[in-house]
Amino acid sequence: MTAQIFGAALGLVTLGSMYLLIRRGWLKEKYTLVWLLAALGTLVVAAYPPIIDVGANALGVHQGPNLLFLLAVLAIMLICLQLSVEASTLTYKCRALAEDVAILRHEVESQNQVIESLQKGATTEDTHVDGD
Repeated sequence: MTAQIFGAALGLVTLGSMYLLIRRGWLKEKYTLVWLLAALGTLVVAAYPPIIDVGANALGVHQGPNLLFLLAVLAIMLICLQLSVEASTLTYKCRALAEDVAILRHEVESQNQVIESLQKGATTEDTHVDGD
């Protein structure tokens, strides 16, 4: 019975944490799906523990805890895959932004050189006119 209470408390804490993180804007909604599924799964297992053995028997796993470890490893792999995709996407976007900034910086420097040459030309013409 203690494990059931612990599991239910863990599921509720996870649900509450996800709600607070989303509400404060610290976590995007697309990242919460796996965590919400984990929290709901924890609540279901806490409410009805024999479901682990039923699921294990249905999938041909010899013991229920082995099924839990398998599901945990799969969830971790999915999270790692999702984060790898996000990191790759952000790397490409960061590189494109750096290239855009370099191009814009070059254009600004070119414009500054044109402005400086025009100002020097205007200054030289003023001195020639004043000197006559």
